[in-house]
Amino acid sequence: MKRILGTLLPFIFLALVSCPAFATTSILKEFPIAEQIFTDPNPANQTYYHKIGTYDFSKIFTGNIIDSFTLTLDISEFNTNEQWSALIESGDQKYTLYNITENKMEQKFTSLTSPLWFSDVVKSGSFMLYLSESTKGIDSIKLNSGTLTMQGNPVPLPGAALLLGSGLLGLVSLRRRQTIQ
Repeated sequence: MKRILGTLLPFIFLALVSCPAFATTSILKEFPIAEQIFTDPNPANQTYYHKIGTYDFSKIFTGNIIDSFTLTLDISEFNTNEQWSALIESGDQKYTLYNITENKMEQKFTSLTSPLWFSDVVKSGSFMLYLSESTKGIDSIKLNSGTLTMQGNPVPLPGAALLLGSGLLGLVSLRRRQTIQ
């Protein structure tokens, strides 16, 4: 009996740890954003989109639930009279994440704070990140660095399945011991 209990204890521990009550949000993927300088040759009052990068996270979906995206941009060399914005494009839709108002900006986006684009992005599994500027005249901005962080929860294997599996393993090992003796 002690052997069976000793065999089953690790599986019971795994079942308890994998229960949703114990799940915590963790970083699923971080995308570093390299230094770039963007110049907006805008003689008229048109919006120009400067692509920062394309982010494909479709492979992250396997065994994970995405809870949020956090975009951090470290910016310099821009005039506060200019109207720079960070945007994403998913499919044929562009969504404004935030207007740039200071040198370092960080914002977290969830399905509750950004329901329109969050569901589109999660469905498509990828998006493109842009900086845009719409004021008249030639404007520029320097992106020193940035990070796009995806946070979420690993999909837990139900505790009942682990308990069932550990019970079956215990019965098999018990049966093997009885046939050997």
